[in-house]
Amino acid sequence: MRLAGDSGHAGTCPYPGPCPGAWKRRLGLSGDKEQARLRAMQLFFGADLRLRKHHSRAEALLLAWYGWRHPNAVLRRSSI
Repeated sequence: MRLAGDSGHAGTCPYPGPCPGAWKRRLGLSGDKEQARLRAMQLFFGADLRLRKHHSRAEALLLAWYGWRHPNAVLRRSSI
C-alpha cells in the first residue's frame, strides 16, 4: 500500500496509514522518541507528556496532527 504522492521508491508500507518514516520526516523528526515527545509538548502544551514513558502518547498526537495538516496524505486503493 502506498500513500498518495508517494513515489514508491522507498518500498511500500506493510500496513494502512502513513509509514513512520514518512510523517516523521515531514515533521523534521528522527527516530528518537524523546525528540518526538518534546515536539508534541510544543504543539500540544495542554497534553500530559511530562514523563519519558509518554513517548507513545506523543507520537499518537503527532500522527494525528500530521493527518490533519496533510489531508492529501491519504491512502490509495492498491490495484492488485
